[in-house]
Amino acid sequence: VFLGAVGYVLCDSEFQMRGVRAYGWVSLYFIVIVFEMTYAKHMISNVNFESAIWGSVLYTNALAVGPMLVLGVSSGELEHFNDISVTPAKMGMLGLCSILGIGMNWSGWNCRNQISAAAYTLLGVACKLLSVILNVLIWEKHASFGGISWLVVCLLSSSQFRQSPLRSKTIS
Repeated sequence: VFLGAVGYVLCDSEFQMRGVRAYGWVSLYFIVIVFEMTYAKHMISNVNFESAIWGSVLYTNALAVGPMLVLGVSSGELEHFNDISVTPAKMGMLGLCSILGIGMNWSGWNCRNQISAAAYTLLGVACKLLSVILNVLIWEKHASFGGISWLVVCLLSSSQFRQSPLRSKTIS
């Protein structure tokens, strides 16, 4: 998987033009995702919610409210607050999006509960190939054939991953 990722980076036109600076946001994302995946697995394994999955869903959604408010205020969204028109159709779409979002969140937490943090991360990365294929079909600026080939190497490599046995919970 690592070799495939290095191959992809070497084929990337942004990397060829800007070097390592082209991957600043990717590096930040990597740091955040490693923390998030590790903390999430710790939380689902060690925090005693009444319902492990639903407790995690509600907990993470509650944690997201503060940063989202800060992001909204700092990006100037409050200036447009009075321009909002509320209609039944818009409220229906908001409700539908909320239900779908909670369903996706529940699915993610349920999957995290079943497999290791490493397997969950690898599953997520492997699923990104679909978004890359859509990118190739829709936009002109996308990964080269060589880059996509390296992504396929990553996907094939990740398919060989075998989860180590989960530790049994000891009662202390």
